[in-house]
Amino acid sequence: MRALFMFCLVLIAQSLFAQLTLQGKVIDSATGQPLANVSVFISNTSAGTTTKQDGSFSLSIPQGTYQIVFSYIGYTTKTFTTNTISNSFHIGLSPAENRLADVVLMPFEKDGWARWGKFFTDLFIGTTDEALQCIIQNTKTIRFRQDKKNKTLQAVAFEPLIITNKALGYKIQYQLEEFTYDFNNKYLFYQGYPLFMEMQGSRHKQKHWQEKRREVYEGSQMHFMRSLYRNTLMQEGFDVFRMLKTENEEKKRIKQALRYGPIPKDSSAYYENILAEPDEKSIIYSGRLTGDSIAFGINDITAGFQFDNYLYINYNKKKVPDAFLRSFPKSTANMASEITLLEKVILQVEANGNFHPQLALLNTGYWGWSEKISRILPFDYTYGR
Repeated sequence: MRALFMFCLVLIAQSLFAQLTLQGKVIDSATGQPLANVSVFISNTSAGTTTKQDGSFSLSIPQGTYQIVFSYIGYTTKTFTTNTISNSFHIGLSPAENRLADVVLMPFEKDGWARWGKFFTDLFIGTTDEALQCIIQNTKTIRFRQDKKNKTLQAVAFEPLIITNKALGYKIQYQLEEFTYDFNNKYLFYQGYPLFMEMQGSRHKQKHWQEKRREVYEGSQMHFMRSLYRNTLMQEGFDVFRMLKTENEEKKRIKQALRYGPIPKDSSAYYENILAEPDEKSIIYSGRLTGDSIAFGINDITAGFQFDNYLYINYNKKKVPDAFLRSFPKSTANMASEITLLEKVILQVEANGNFHPQLALLNTGYWGWSEKISRILPFDYTYGR
């Protein structure tokens, strides 16, 4: 069976090299006039182009499920998945009137970047060592508004963000569609479409970037998904365990008791220790999971990935970077992450590590810190390059 499985993988790998050519034309949906210089690209890859004066474009796309993004300043971004479109088609873009209407309902803060710039950068770019070498070149396009009633912060960009990542050697064009932070639940939600462009540099710089990309890749979520697809989790260094989280009943009891009176002096140390514990307790089950125990084949190029509750994932081939321990000094040095599905769906995973729906998967632990713009790689990244 193992030999048959490997043979199937070879066939699948060969099919992935097949390229399709997507051709079409982009017009203004209201006037019917062609739109030139519209950015057309495969999200989270280095494949992209722009429309010509007559609105036409041609783009080579690999076999698989990807998001094709059509982005133009002043117009609403449109996306399509490659399995829902034909090789040749027309698309109409509409002016972004809804966003302008929102500005009237809730105006942006004056000097918003001065107040929220670092907060935004830490959440979006990250607090990694690589983040220190990331620069958003057009910060003036980012505006902020705070909803004090609902205790949320929203960031809006009226043009694609241009980000230079000197640590990994990429220039990133990022179409930010939504960025909202919930202060009550300390939950960040952001969505966007990045296009990666290779930076030019000396042979020494190119070698350095290759080494840094490989370092970032090892133990990343992309590495995990690719290993899951190939059923090589253990061989690649991933220890995966089922995990259950339950409410911390003792902490809940103490919180309720404090509503009716102060902490008893003879119990103050105990109370303080319990209150310092997390709201939930984690139970990690013994027995490492293999890829074929949580994933299965959907078709020739897609694997299904589904699980209940949580998965605890530790990459055992190296420890976390020092920057992670500076951000979370009480954490262990293990490169451990926890994932859960926000909705009961089957994730569709492809050979390059791409998976969807991406918004259904929530990362905490190491990946919650590391999977930021400063450390993400394009899905067409090749290991070691």
